[in-house]
Amino acid sequence: MATWLRKCISTALLVSALCIHEYAVVTGAAAVECKFEHEDYCKCKLPDGHELDLTPLKDIPAFLDPTAAYTWSPCGDVLDFPGTACSAGVAACQFADSNRYSIGTIASVSVVMDDSRNPITFNLSYTGGTEDRQALIQAFCTDVFPGSLSFEKEEPQLTYNLMLASSTVCKVTVVTSPISGGSIVLIVFFASLFLYLSIGVIYMHAAKEAVGMQKIPNYAFWSTLPGYIKAGLGLIFPCCGSTSKEGYSDIDGK
Repeated sequence: MATWLRKCISTALLVSALCIHEYAVVTGAAAVECKFEHEDYCKCKLPDGHELDLTPLKDIPAFLDPTAAYTWSPCGDVLDFPGTACSAGVAACQFADSNRYSIGTIASVSVVMDDSRNPITFNLSYTGGTEDRQALIQAFCTDVFPGSLSFEKEEPQLTYNLMLASSTVCKVTVVTSPISGGSIVLIVFFASLFLYLSIGVIYMHAAKEAVGMQKIPNYAFWSTLPGYIKAGLGLIFPCCGSTSKEGYSDIDGK
């Protein structure tokens, strides 16, 4: 009996370990979407539970590239230029021909992690700018804080590619999610089952001097339960089980 119980417990632990391993493994896909929650554009979460958090950059009014032609605010409005296209709701701005142009709104941002590169990069895309202007910012990890923003190229037309090098991008952390209701039910069920078997086996062995399978609490009931279930299913679904009515009487006594 003890050997049988140890085998059951070992099997359950092995299955649990395999499930946890499968959950923890990252797929390794080249491009993975990082989703924002609750309109917090400083944080986005990857499918495996990791989170990119740009909150440390929130107190920086805006990034300015060396040409002074592009500004970007990762967590809020570019408010440096009220009364122009680069005002409330705008995350990235272009200065050209003595004018200010929006190259992307905050609400339009989408983030994709590209793990095919070394170091891993996060591509932040902004749309909804002046005359359909767009911004694509490639953010990658360096040891510099807050980092630097630089213009790379305009490709395709009206799409402005910039690079962000910042130590903030390095700090991708794991976010733990609350345990779901179903998980709690399963944990309580298997914990109760374990206690039921453990305490029952000890009691049957010590108080009843039971041996072998008789150590299982209520063994007579559990050993006959499958037969009762089979008989019940046979009556409910005669096409799928036994159709024999041996041991049963018709209601009218015939």
